[in-house]
Amino acid sequence: MTTLKLILRDLPFPINQITSLAGGRINYIYKFTVRGNKIPLVLRVARHSDIQSLQYEIRFHNELQRQGLDCPSVIPFPNGELIHFIRDAVTGKRFPCILLQFIDGNYPQKEEHMEVVGKSIALLHKVNVPDFARQRSGFNVDVLKQRDIPSDIANVLAKDMKFYWEKIEEERKGLDIGLCHGDLFPQNTLIKGERLYFLDFENMGRDFVLLDLGMALFGMATQFSAEIDERKAYRLLEAYLQVNPLTDGHIRLLPVLVGLAGIKISLWRHQFWPEAWERSLIAANKWFSYQF
Repeated sequence: MTTLKLILRDLPFPINQITSLAGGRINYIYKFTVRGNKIPLVLRVARHSDIQSLQYEIRFHNELQRQGLDCPSVIPFPNGELIHFIRDAVTGKRFPCILLQFIDGNYPQKEEHMEVVGKSIALLHKVNVPDFARQRSGFNVDVLKQRDIPSDIANVLAKDMKFYWEKIEEERKGLDIGLCHGDLFPQNTLIKGERLYFLDFENMGRDFVLLDLGMALFGMATQFSAEIDERKAYRLLEAYLQVNPLTDGHIRLLPVLVGLAGIKISLWRHQFWPEAWERSLIAANKWFSYQF
């Protein structure tokens, strides 16, 4: 796990204890307590010093809560500002950071979690899309269509990509557009009781909700496996349909979109996690031929 050696005196309060929770390509995540206070907080440090992306995410934290969805609250620093800067002791580089409420939950990885996951995603897709939302989410068909597919990935695909693009174009005009998370994997959500908390909004935007559901099904039912966990997939989809019904045609199209999500994940892993991309692509091929 990648992390930083933070200069803690840059923070405007004394730290009692700090531990690293995660370190990805976008953010470093830390859990800490302030001296004299036992309530844990989360420090999210933007890896690429991108203030605009942090501001975008802060707006979504506030907007989702305003519309009744669960996500961690953004907590102001003592001076009232929402974004602060902290340095890495090794490089001296300054990184923008925000404070978030700590949610004592778990990643939704069990079959019984999928009902809450499905209903929560459906509610997300039904909210009013705010004006500031980008016109594309992190999982967008047109963007993926423009990507060059490396030959080793293309050779594993069951069919030429043109076949899948034509299937989507047949139904595209009838697809509903709504607010999409764009990266619905277990690690971008937390479940606590009967509530699902959404995390990490850098990929959020206005897009086809069926695509977002496809990403969720791939992430929740085939995240690290070449096999489809059918029980998880059906539990998630049935719960989703209770809140946001789909047409029979869109349900037939859904496995194709799950497969496309698998290709997107394979492309990312091909670049950043080479030992895992082929497993994702095998799962994508299975989704392409799947029927709900």
